[in-house]
Amino acid sequence: MRIDFGKRTEAGAAVVMALALAGSPALAAPSTAGDDRGFADSGLTGVSPVTGRGFKITPSLRTVYDTNALRIGDGFTPTNGGQREDLRISPLINASLGMPIGRQQAFVVGSLGRDFYINNTQLNRNRYSLGGGLNLRAGTRCTATVAGDFDSRQAIVSEVAELIPNVQETLSYGATALCQSAVGLGFGGTVRRIELRNGTPQREQLDLNTMLYSGQLNYAVANLGRFSLSGNLSKVSYINRPVLLLDGGIDTDGVDILSGRFGYQREFGSRLSVQLSLSYLQSKPQPRTIVQLFPTVPPALPGLVATTTDRETFSGLGYEASISYRPSPRLSATFQALRNVQASANVGAQYQLQTSFGADVSYQLGRAINVGTGVTFDDRQYFNSATRPVAGAGGGRISDEISRVYGSIGYAPVKLYGLSLELAYQKRKSDPVEFSFDSFTASLSLRVNFGRGQ
Repeated sequence: MRIDFGKRTEAGAAVVMALALAGSPALAAPSTAGDDRGFADSGLTGVSPVTGRGFKITPSLRTVYDTNALRIGDGFTPTNGGQREDLRISPLINASLGMPIGRQQAFVVGSLGRDFYINNTQLNRNRYSLGGGLNLRAGTRCTATVAGDFDSRQAIVSEVAELIPNVQETLSYGATALCQSAVGLGFGGTVRRIELRNGTPQREQLDLNTMLYSGQLNYAVANLGRFSLSGNLSKVSYINRPVLLLDGGIDTDGVDILSGRFGYQREFGSRLSVQLSLSYLQSKPQPRTIVQLFPTVPPALPGLVATTTDRETFSGLGYEASISYRPSPRLSATFQALRNVQASANVGAQYQLQTSFGADVSYQLGRAINVGTGVTFDDRQYFNSATRPVAGAGGGRISDEISRVYGSIGYAPVKLYGLSLELAYQKRKSDPVEFSFDSFTASLSLRVNFGRGQ
């Protein structure tokens, strides 16, 4: 159930553009039903702020039945008395408040909710967030946002080996700015820090700090579209994962991820929208060469053997594509593709190369009913597994292929209320095979809307 009660005003186009251009790639990782967003997804806050003078309160309720809620393979017994099949009930309230200060804009956002599991009650956890910031304007072309956000929730992410009780807390703060007019040259940049912490001791070695830096040039041409050239640097430090150096010293494990990107975006009337980009990607382990200690193999005496390891780097091309087509008022279709490199926050590798594809089709049956279907495929290659395996995971991961197909139907006879149902099948094919799983999910969402304004 979703209830909207509040007053909203129209968002400033320049601020929206700044957030969009400074955000993460167009296509996020395909997920199983009900997964949390990635730790570095776009936006400086987890809840969309209100612009102008107003507020928005949105209670919601989602239920997800999952035949494999713990995400474990066939033949494996859940740990700590867990049960494979479960029903998750997740009430949540999102709230945001906007307060103009002259031409500038202050906002506060937050959320409060809880995940309830019928069978695996040990997974029941609260989820909440609190954030805020300022939207700034200078002249008619330049806008900026300075914001921070704290988020705490049970970690529900598609790559975990088994869903165990683990609260993930993320503190994020930074600034993004853009100077751009409808046509001509524009420029902007982003600086952002992300601190991720895991509440379970077995997952503490996955804690990380990340500094993100990006700069961009844009050029908009009437009737031709918008061109962009950008560079990004992500400096990742796994603060609880020490590594041994050649000289006997100890350093903190980390990786630098760089990308240079050329992008193009254009709308062809009201039917077709295209967004394309090509990137050069590079990942550099920090430090590159480490010393790893392994137990001796009998008949040698018990002890440790030191081995020098040059960790794997990566360089290659990446891309983003997002194409939306609406041939009629009733029918619409989208296609998305992505190849990029990002930090590995849940598996224990230094970083991962991700290749994703997705497509869906939606059709309006009369005034009140909408039906849709879609498919996503996500390939993840993991690089430089942690020197110590993650407890409960059984060792390092090499790769995952995560596929999902779904169908949905929505019923909304009036704006006041609506009902939607989604059925999906998802499968993860992993190397090692012990991490593979599949499941069927059914998600039911109810909503009631009250509000004023657009």
